[in-house]
Amino acid sequence: SVAAVGEVLSSFASAIVKKRRSTFYQQLVENDLTMKDLEKMDSDKNGKVSRLEYVEFMLVQMKLVEPEVLQELSDQFTRLDLTKSDCLEKADLELMVELREKQRNEVMECS
Repeated sequence: SVAAVGEVLSSFASAIVKKRRSTFYQQLVENDLTMKDLEKMDSDKNGKVSRLEYVEFMLVQMKLVEPEVLQELSDQFTRLDLTKSDCLEKADLELMVELREKQRNEVMECS
């Protein structure tokens, strides 16, 4: 049947993609890092590669995540970090609740 053929083709395509990804991953892991690689990974240009920079670089190189997705997540983190501590903590959530409450009260006063 058409559905069965479609499923076989889909499985075959999936297997090819997995094999390519596996091969690419092996190449990334097995090859020694170069200075050029380190420069690419060092997104904040401080001369060091943090664990986060390494993981983000590898995820993009392995085509598991688009750079735009990482940027969106970073932007979201910045919006959530109301205390500007570079960490999400209880104080951020408390401040968020406080600000939302203030906005609700302002809307109620305008009504």
